[in-house]
Amino acid sequence: MYKNTWVPGAWFTLNTILALCPPIYWALDSSVEVAGLPMTLFYFLAVCLSISASIVYAYFFDRHNGEFES
Repeated sequence: MYKNTWVPGAWFTLNTILALCPPIYWALDSSVEVAGLPMTLFYFLAVCLSISASIVYAYFFDRHNGEFES
């Protein structure tokens, strides 16, 4: 299941770029709606969910590789 060891690092890097680069947020048009939400709000929710999912993935990745064994 966890064969790609580069996935967590790449995912965290992508999350960092998406969360900390205001020009991406500024480029979004507020008049466009996605699922009934303004695009800017949808962007922040999507980034939040991606960050949360990557932390959970990293936890299970480390647990599977025996990082928590004493």
